[in-house]
Amino acid sequence: EIARAARNMGADVTLISGPVALDAPADVHMIPIISANDMFTAVKENYKDMDIIIKAAAVGDYRPQIIAENKIKKQGDTLEIKFVKNPDILAYLGEHKKEHQVICGFAMETQNLIENAKDKFKRKNCDLLVANNLNEKWCWFQKRY
Repeated sequence: EIARAARNMGADVTLISGPVALDAPADVHMIPIISANDMFTAVKENYKDMDIIIKAAAVGDYRPQIIAENKIKKQGDTLEIKFVKNPDILAYLGEHKKEHQVICGFAMETQNLIENAKDKFKRKNCDLLVANNLNEKWCWFQKRY
């Protein structure tokens, strides 16, 4: 819906999206991706030409270190899975932001919404940040002046 709204306002929109059950809006250039690494690659390949970047994707912070090619058969009482960090796409954009760019990030929190959102806003060098608490029905918005 963000891509559709931007298109309706006259923007030339590129949408980088993981697998969803929705088609991309008409007249929106869509780059389909599967994983967080795919998204990071697509963002790095396309961000330089963008004026406004809205990072609304809920990319997981971690991924399994090993992806099994086949079903993991039941063995023993426990299963241990190691996770590794995914690339921090918003941090990358903030570190490589061009002078003409506006970057909007999103933050989902479950505690200390304002404090955590303000910290993310500063650390990631965002121009706008929309934050919501998973347990609340309202959100918080910060804008760099």
